Amino acid sequence: AVVSTQSTGINMRINLLNRPRRVHVFVNPFSGEGTACKIYNTKIAHIFQIAGITTTVTVTERAGHARQIVSQMNLKATDAMVCIGGDGLFHEVFNSLFRRQQTDKYGEEAGKQTDPEPCPIKIELNPAASTNA
Repeated sequence: AVVSTQSTGINMRINLLNRPRRVHVFVNPFSGEGTACKIYNTKIAHIFQIAGITTTVTVTERAGHARQIVSQMNLKATDAMVCIGGDGLFHEVFNSLFRRQQTDKYGEEAGKQTDPEPCPIKIELNPAASTNA
């Protein structure tokens, strides 16, 4: 009973943090001498599972692939994006998400805005290359 009460208390505190529940993971299989997939599978995937986080995983196939996915995805179904790779993948996802957020808000006038729309989606980089960004 004590463990159950402690567990409930911990879960309540975690839920108060408004942490992401739906995460889109982008993995660049070419970064870090091909170690990004291994890093995700051995060090990261199980943490999401334990935390009860739903993941969608995209293993990128080419430059621009993540940009294409971000431009077409339902942003309301994603709380966070995780990049496993190098600075190139991170920049591609970040810039695509920012551009998408502005376009969704302002349409064709997005490039003329001086007050960008804040993006509620969190982005994280898990380095698997030189990551000199």
